[in-house]
Amino acid sequence: MRNSIAIGIALVATLCMPIFTSAQEAERWRVLGELDRPHVYGVIAKVGMNHAFYIGGYGGNVFSDAVGHVDRFEVSGTNVRISRMPSLPEGLAEMPVVVLDDTALVVVGGFNDRGRTSSAVYIYSIARQVWQKVGDMITGRRQHAAYRYSKDEILIAGGRHSNLETMDDAEIFNLTTGLSRSISPFPVPINGAVYGLMSNGKGVILGGRDGGPNSNRISGIYTYDGVGDAWTKTSDMSSGREAPFGMRLEDGRMVVVGGSTQEQPNAVFIGECLVERNGAFERSADIPYGVIYAGITERMPRRVLTVGGWLSDLSSTDQCTYWDVETGKITPGPKLNVSRRYTRSVTLGGNGLENRTTFAISGVSNEGVTQTIEILQVACDSMGMLFPLESMKLVGNATYAAPNIMLTQSATYQRGAAWLPKKVNVSRGLDIRFMFRLANGNDNGQVDKGPEGADGVVFVLQNAFPTVIGKVGDGIGYNEIPSGLAVEFDAFLNAAFSDPSGSHIAIQAGDGQYLRAWHVPPYLKAIATKGVPQFVADGRVFHARIVLQGTTMSVYCDTTGELNTPVVVATDIDLQKILSLGPDGATYAGFTAATGFAQQSHEILGLQIGGCETLVSVDDEAQSLGESFTARVVPMPASYNAVVEISAVSARDRECRIIDARGVCVMRLLLTAGRATLELPIDQIAQGAYTVLLQDGLQTVTVPLVVTR
Repeated sequence: MRNSIAIGIALVATLCMPIFTSAQEAERWRVLGELDRPHVYGVIAKVGMNHAFYIGGYGGNVFSDAVGHVDRFEVSGTNVRISRMPSLPEGLAEMPVVVLDDTALVVVGGFNDRGRTSSAVYIYSIARQVWQKVGDMITGRRQHAAYRYSKDEILIAGGRHSNLETMDDAEIFNLTTGLSRSISPFPVPINGAVYGLMSNGKGVILGGRDGGPNSNRISGIYTYDGVGDAWTKTSDMSSGREAPFGMRLEDGRMVVVGGSTQEQPNAVFIGECLVERNGAFERSADIPYGVIYAGITERMPRRVLTVGGWLSDLSSTDQCTYWDVETGKITPGPKLNVSRRYTRSVTLGGNGLENRTTFAISGVSNEGVTQTIEILQVACDSMGMLFPLESMKLVGNATYAAPNIMLTQSATYQRGAAWLPKKVNVSRGLDIRFMFRLANGNDNGQVDKGPEGADGVVFVLQNAFPTVIGKVGDGIGYNEIPSGLAVEFDAFLNAAFSDPSGSHIAIQAGDGQYLRAWHVPPYLKAIATKGVPQFVADGRVFHARIVLQGTTMSVYCDTTGELNTPVVVATDIDLQKILSLGPDGATYAGFTAATGFAQQSHEILGLQIGGCETLVSVDDEAQSLGESFTARVVPMPASYNAVVEISAVSARDRECRIIDARGVCVMRLLLTAGRATLELPIDQIAQGAYTVLLQDGLQTVTVPLVVTR
């Protein structure tokens, strides 16, 4: 009893140790991929918390090659999906986009693919995924300001003509009638301003200039009064500036950062940060470098992140800076992998930093246009979740013995499995830590030159069934389950399987049909005995960690929990190929164990899921394990027609394979849920002897098939 208490205390202490660093210290950008077609300097429109659209911009030639491309960005947990949406009716750049109640997007004018300013107003139905032209402005324009003026109206002001002449014209476009009416001109010609709605609901335009390089900068902050048809200057900024960038925070306030005070003879950019409070803007802070054309996003509530940008030395930067809007504190952010200006940034996801993904989309690097997309998330090795073992799905001899899972008792010919109740997203890597214990080992006279007991614990990934189990004994509970990946902590030397010793760790991959415990190609990916602790079945606790980064899998194991050095590494683990991952990048994950004539108990003591993966719901997660069944083929032998008859229907699909005498699968079929018979199209295979294999989540059934002609 004293020893049991000591082990329990040690276990609790280990699980409570902070084995992952804090989330905020571990943020880093990583390149997700590239846009499948070039568009840069487009517009980002956020719709709700989890969706955004990146619209238009320029293709290969900035400022001359407008495109109509539209991409949708979606985030669910840490899963990212980018989809191509219907393109704009014409290529457009340098245009505003207004979001209407998260149901529609309005694109107003811009510089089009014919090299002219556009007067068109387009509306995009998010639900129907259709663009429709609703009318024309009075004046075509680019680099103009626009914001929602009322339920059905968009206010438009300033901008430039096709010849780059800056205008002061202003108008209000009615989305219902498709008509526009002139209003009082803006106080000065203006382009390159910041615009939007403030926390008091009023629209505002600030910054900009009245012409080209070195023209007059606008320092005034203006709102429009529709009753008096007049523009009102509410206040002045500390200086005029062109090309500042800004956004509306989740709490409704506007923020503005940076700007250019001159371009010639030398560019002078500023880093001033303004925050709006009830219609008034005040200086909050200065980032330590002047910048324009950067991305801006609210990484966390009231914590603004500037992303890249153009510096005064006319270089693109990889710098990012955090600005705490409430305190005015400025801190460095993680650096981008690719320097970029004219980039767009947006943060999607729910509450908590670990659930938010920030994007840096396209831009111009110091080498030219880049189509790369970078994402900022909490680093994969900084997140960890202690998983409740009582919620795992148990198969075979596995039982929950609070607070642990007993995969097998110390008895002969047992097998047990425990599976996570939902799939695990492994598309961006994997970081699993767990502890296991072996006890009451007995070789029963079957000596293997190693410690007493058999056969070991295995961590398994497979994408066939929510619950499955393999063979007893040397199969360690996973041999012959549908193809997948296994990391086995083997405690018995089976010479027939090419085991090197009585304590070894191996990484095994399936061959497309089966996952096997044979330590030979094509199944064996890596194996080690050096540095592997002796798997003694005396109640000691073993700590393990499995990390996948890219295609490199590293396995750690010791008795201290330090897990500093991997004991086995495989460099060719392509889970997409091995597991045939779907769009959600998710797979079933769990543990198996087994005994043969030699025996020991196998316990899982704790599980921590770290890294970028999330648990993903699956449609069949609530299904039962199914009933035992038998099968037969009729008629036997068969010539051109045969049927498999099943003794018990299943609540889920069963896989059926026809295997020839060489062990090659010549046909793969599906017995759908609720059916008790399956026709075999044997007219498509040669005569000979075959095996029909039926597999569900609980058992594998094989029956002979003889084909004669």
